[in-house]
Amino acid sequence: MQAWQWLVLVLVVVILAPVVPRVLAKLDARRQLRGEIPERKADASFDPDNPHPGDGRTVDGEILAGQAKMKSGQNVMGMH
Repeated sequence: MQAWQWLVLVLVVVILAPVVPRVLAKLDARRQLRGEIPERKADASFDPDNPHPGDGRTVDGEILAGQAKMKSGQNVMGMH
């Protein structure tokens, strides 16, 4: 393949990669609403009142979220 064909291929993949899962999720949701497939539900062990420590809704979660933000900033800036 020539260079321009590789460029087109990479651009198509980069553009379609985030779009395809979103379209599939919308189709799946519509099928669930129409009753074509059973509704997906959370496990019985899922407790929405007891947040995961890494989601930022607790003090520990805020600490973990801050550490993750700091680490991602360091990765972007090239620091270790």
